[in-house]
Amino acid sequence: MQDVIRAHQSGVLFQVFVKPNSKKQTIKAKQKTGFVVSVTSAAVGGSATRELLKLLKVRIGRDVSVYQAHKNHEKTLFAANISIDAFKRIMNISW
Repeated sequence: MQDVIRAHQSGVLFQVFVKPNSKKQTIKAKQKTGFVVSVTSAAVGGSATRELLKLLKVRIGRDVSVYQAHKNHEKTLFAANISIDAFKRIMNISW
């Protein structure tokens, strides 16, 4: 993966690895690989992706969409109308 967090147009692109069928929702930042996001939905019919986007939209407070889907659970997401500094602050990232 490229840079795990980078500016793009009027927002931020960031890398995510989705873990469906988890017991609870969690978001963990990993400096080298991006975010590992656990969701309770199964990876069937896009339900895990919908839960992922809703969870991140609530956390970030901005619209979040899939920018690019990679292998199975790897995705690049786009958070609109936010700077990298604000994104890092909201997500509690110091790197």
